[in-house]
Amino acid sequence: MAKLLLGQQMSHNNRTNDQIKERHVSLEELEIEIKKLTLKERAALAKWIVQSLDDLSESEIDALWAEEAERRLDELEQGLATEIPAEEVLRRARTAIS
Repeated sequence: MAKLLLGQQMSHNNRTNDQIKERHVSLEELEIEIKKLTLKERAALAKWIVQSLDDLSESEIDALWAEEAERRLDELEQGLATEIPAEEVLRRARTAIS
């Protein structure tokens, strides 16, 4: 669940605590609301989300990498991904930047 602050359609600086209500929304509800935004608003939201990733603590980053490693291992074990030797990866990278 995500928290969503709902308020009247007014500038952020003009909002008072009485005009802002807090409620929990599902990811699906959040996606529906985001789709209602203009392109400019969605771009600003995307920029904020990406910048917010820089605010993660080292332990949060470590946890995300551990989760990603587990996901990749699961894919390998289920046959959904294949291993590529490091030498091949490096060869492809060198070819791509040459």
